[in-house]
Amino acid sequence: MSLKTRRFLRNLNANCRFLLSSSYAPMRIWSASCKEVFVMVAWHEKLGARIGLRVAGIGLLAFAWMACVWLQNMVRASASAEGSPLQCLLAAAVFASASAGLLLTFVGAGLWEPVMVSDRWATRVP
Repeated sequence: MSLKTRRFLRNLNANCRFLLSSSYAPMRIWSASCKEVFVMVAWHEKLGARIGLRVAGIGLLAFAWMACVWLQNMVRASASAEGSPLQCLLAAAVFASASAGLLLTFVGAGLWEPVMVSDRWATRVP
């Protein structure tokens, strides 16, 4: 947590409740005036997290390769033209893990970079 975030949290009322979400780790803080404030904790900017995301991507690619070899052996061994439910599930797992593995390996922590949203799609708070 950055120094600016710590100072902000320290200055809040002592009666605040903290709820921590999982994905981007936004902390929802309800102050005594019932205003909701979001403080983004940039966990993905740390070196360990960036390396861990890349390693997880490589692990998913390795799993996809092993599952693909297993699926290929299952298809060669079966005499029927139809795929079994296990083969379909394995093919879906190969696709999902290969997609996520490539995404994490090449993009890494860039998945959480802020992007500009046009005014047409931005929410307007009255």
